[in-house]
Amino acid sequence: AEFFKRNPNDDAPYLDSPEIVVEVRSPSNTIGEIEEKKTLYFEKGAREVWLCDQIGCLRFFSPEKELERSELFMDFPRQIVGRPPRLRR
Repeated sequence: AEFFKRNPNDDAPYLDSPEIVVEVRSPSNTIGEIEEKKTLYFEKGAREVWLCDQIGCLRFFSPEKELERSELFMDFPRQIVGRPPRLRR
């Protein structure tokens, strides 16, 4: 709620970052692109960046280092299992 108070406009880019940013990696993302995005998120105030690959494995980062698990949501799993619901077309 605090994030949206600071960023009332629905149009991106926001003035700052939410506390947690989840980036879903696609095959076309380079390591350099991901590192640049992480840097930008942390510069804008993110406390953690979560990277999710295409099979649901998560990596957690603070501004200083890679984390073993999220420090904000300690019980969040390192892998999301199951299939996402199908979208109707």
